Amino acid sequence: LIVMPEVLEMTDAEYFASYAEYMTATQLKTFKRSPLIFDLERRGVIDKPETQTLRDGSAFHCAILEGRETFLDRYTVTDGPINGRTGKPYGPTTKAFQGWLDEQSNPAELVSTETAESCFEARERVFEHPAAAMYLRQGRPEVAVRAELGKVACQGKVDWLAESYVCDLKTTESIDRFERLFFAYGYDLQAAFYRELVRANDLDCDQFFFIVVEKKPPFVVAVYQVTSQTMDRAKTQVFELLEEFRECQKLDRWPSRTETLRAI
Repeated sequence: LIVMPEVLEMTDAEYFASYAEYMTATQLKTFKRSPLIFDLERRGVIDKPETQTLRDGSAFHCAILEGRETFLDRYTVTDGPINGRTGKPYGPTTKAFQGWLDEQSNPAELVSTETAESCFEARERVFEHPAAAMYLRQGRPEVAVRAELGKVACQGKVDWLAESYVCDLKTTESIDRFERLFFAYGYDLQAAFYRELVRANDLDCDQFFFIVVEKKPPFVVAVYQVTSQTMDRAKTQVFELLEEFRECQKLDRWPSRTETLRAI
């Protein structure tokens, strides 16, 4: 019998509503790039609109990690308005579809038939992969965790929390792209940030895995274990960034990181 830790029961709406109060992995990556952009986004001066790519990514996560039944409870599968001339849907790239989407009360809960089918097929491929299926055999999805790291209030939504490891699900255009851009996208920082959040809650977490699935057929799946060397380097950087954040907050000074002369 695996005894799972106590975790926060929190809806996505509640989690995102507290963004201004807690540092997240996404915010920390933005801060690393530019404290100025971080500050402007956090104060709402710069708006980060939810794109269709992000909405589709959430749908893939739900189908793969929480299953078909939960997916169909959460999402309405629809292809939008029908073209009276052709009798077929206008399609997501048309002005008619976008206008219809703007009129919907919660577009994040709508997915096309094609997207839904892709989500279900991707789930099948994930659970056919020996390593992915093994790591998703125990644990729970979408776990909200909060803790103080480096004297900064932090929170994270862990894709999959098991007894002694964490899994993060990534959808990608290609496995090669994921490998090539792993450090550029700050996935190492994200992994270290989540691991430290889990550890700060007195949970035993030594291993971190990325389960990566391509978004198009044949939905190739790969599983990566983040090495201890990579995690330790990223952990050091996480706490350095948190310390810098506290200093920026204290002085209310948010540099862009482009102030000095650069060489190419």
